[in-house]
Amino acid sequence: MIQEILPQIFVQSFLVLTIVGIILCSLDDLFIDFVSLMHNLQPDRLDPKGLAKLAGLKEKKIAIIVANWHEDEVISAMIRGNLNQVKYSNYTIFLGVYPNDLETWAEAKKLEKEFSQVQVVVNSLPGPTSKGQMLNQIVHAILKWNQHCADENASEGKLMECYDLIMMQDSEDVLHPLALQVANQAADENDFVQFPVFSFERKATDFIGGSYLDEFAEVHLRDLLVRAKIGAAIPSAGVGTMIGLPLAARIVAAQGDLFMDSSLTEDYVLGLSVHKWQGRSSFRCLYQTRPDGSKDFIATREYFPNQLGASIRQKTRWTVGIVFQSTALIDGPMTLPNVFFFLRDKKGLVSGFTFFFNLLTLFLTILFPQELGSLADPLLYFSISMIAWRTFRTFRYTLMLSNWKQAFLSLFRQPVRSFINSWAAVRATYQYSQHLRTKESLKWEKTKHLLPEGFGNTPTPPPAIEVSQ
Repeated sequence: MIQEILPQIFVQSFLVLTIVGIILCSLDDLFIDFVSLMHNLQPDRLDPKGLAKLAGLKEKKIAIIVANWHEDEVISAMIRGNLNQVKYSNYTIFLGVYPNDLETWAEAKKLEKEFSQVQVVVNSLPGPTSKGQMLNQIVHAILKWNQHCADENASEGKLMECYDLIMMQDSEDVLHPLALQVANQAADENDFVQFPVFSFERKATDFIGGSYLDEFAEVHLRDLLVRAKIGAAIPSAGVGTMIGLPLAARIVAAQGDLFMDSSLTEDYVLGLSVHKWQGRSSFRCLYQTRPDGSKDFIATREYFPNQLGASIRQKTRWTVGIVFQSTALIDGPMTLPNVFFFLRDKKGLVSGFTFFFNLLTLFLTILFPQELGSLADPLLYFSISMIAWRTFRTFRYTLMLSNWKQAFLSLFRQPVRSFINSWAAVRATYQYSQHLRTKESLKWEKTKHLLPEGFGNTPTPPPAIEVSQ
């Protein structure tokens, strides 16, 4: 019989592993919830007085850096749409392109000729390299300009304006009209600032793309607020990130580049290393109240992948960079808050495998209830209570970001999100083990990008129009 083939110790081993996984994946979450609720952490409201103050500030010169690899289908609409709606004048968008990506290069050159706010930087290497390597090329071009600017001002007394800030964005990003004004103000007190990043709303049937709406709502309306509250380092999300040029120049002077180009999550590494360079970092989450009472968050928005394979590939890259590579690359003060969140960020690997252990344990519980012993009931009750709490929490933050419809849909998207994260954890483990075995460099594995329908074609594009990928 099968009961003889599968001994009791084998069944209970999976049960113990599952218990440990659930505990590890739950206790830190409960701590985050406790801090958030105890301090009633909420995004800040931008009232009319604060809005007037933003508009009255002197505009610092901002360099927006965008790395591109086969983005010829979206960069024109992205540039036109954002130029149409951003309420700021003193900025330049630097488009980094590869010499062997002729289509994107051609589109970028057209935009450079048409708009004075666009500057093209051609990579010295053929693509794809890594996103960090491309961004480093753009940063060096900006620093070279600033040096030229400083030399000219010193020698001839000309009033040339140097860049003060760098903003990191992607080729599919839609900026809030007030985004640069808020960055301009935040730079008065900070060297490094992360702003919220959210997904556009999706159709009810877009479970994969819609799961990003729920995930980013929790991270940017809960986790990052807690990080800032307890003094932990603020990771960069890769977009919606501001860094002051003095800090950037100091880092480049010390280590040669701003970003670790060997990392698949060069943004994450940079954010967690700011403390090492004595930089002041923060998370700035603001919203305006619309006439209907809903919140208009001053955030970067984009469409995330809506296909299973593309989503798994994207999250595999995140997992490899954050879980595996960051340990060797991050070199900063490991205070208690930093240690806590550094370990928490690596939890994705544990929670990923725990998901599959949960499924296996459920299967074994049904087949062999007599083999599980006294541990079965506590495991069952604890698992159900944590699943219920996580479901309610996701519902709450999705509702805070969006509406009742999307909050309701989040209940059904959560299993999809768990499966994608779990499969990405397995794939990341295999991919990184192959990297260690073969010593081959990990490549920039990008996903196809989309913009809202009509964005870039009208003077005032709609904030979110649902489209299918």
